Amino acid sequence: KGAIKFTLDKPVAILKAIEIYNQFQKVLQLLRGGSEKFSEFSFKCLSCNEWKELYYNDKNLSKKTSTFVHTNYDEITDDLNKVLEVVYNDNDFKFCLDRLMENFITNHSSHSKRFTNSISAFEAYCKIYSGINPPNLKKYIKHYESAFKLIGKLTDEDWETFPSKLIRSRNYHIHSDLKNKNIFTDFELLYISFLIDYVIGYLLLKNIDASNLLLDKFIMHGNSVYVDMKRTNQILGTNPLEDD
Repeated sequence: KGAIKFTLDKPVAILKAIEIYNQFQKVLQLLRGGSEKFSEFSFKCLSCNEWKELYYNDKNLSKKTSTFVHTNYDEITDDLNKVLEVVYNDNDFKFCLDRLMENFITNHSSHSKRFTNSISAFEAYCKIYSGINPPNLKKYIKHYESAFKLIGKLTDEDWETFPSKLIRSRNYHIHSDLKNKNIFTDFELLYISFLIDYVIGYLLLKNIDASNLLLDKFIMHGNSVYVDMKRTNQILGTNPLEDD
């Protein structure tokens, strides 16, 4: 059981305090695969100089999920300050994290909706960090080829068709380009979405020089979900992650 205290240079409104709290929850979601509901949300009243407690029905983020990275506190101690620094002071990082977290906040009606969230978050990340202009998804995917191959265990043979199929699937589901035929199945879209989320998280943390221990967690868990879990569910012909 732990606690966190934010000390600010000047007073803020309650809504701003809640925004700070929500942003911290996204840090937890990124680093340990789930947020926590704190037992107390306290603030210091400026008129009476006393500490008060506020009831806050926190339903934004998800419970711990088997489909994202899991860490213990002692594994992220060296990286926590780096992450907190950029989450609260770097608008580019914050924007990308907010887009990534859409898949943890939203209750998805379909795998295709989850996929469109992921691919949109990836394109947002690339527009900010890749240096590629004008925006081009094909170039973005090629630019981060090594990350996709590393986390998805994609072979050179896999890569021959992966980028074009990903683009066709994006065009089909986002731009309603129904002429595209060779696209990912509904089952595949779920795991492609997981893969993209891991790639974004990995790249965001690599940009701030996160430790190899933390980066390896993203690689290992990405391998486990995209490769091992996907293969197991294909063999069984079932998909227990549908309701996550």
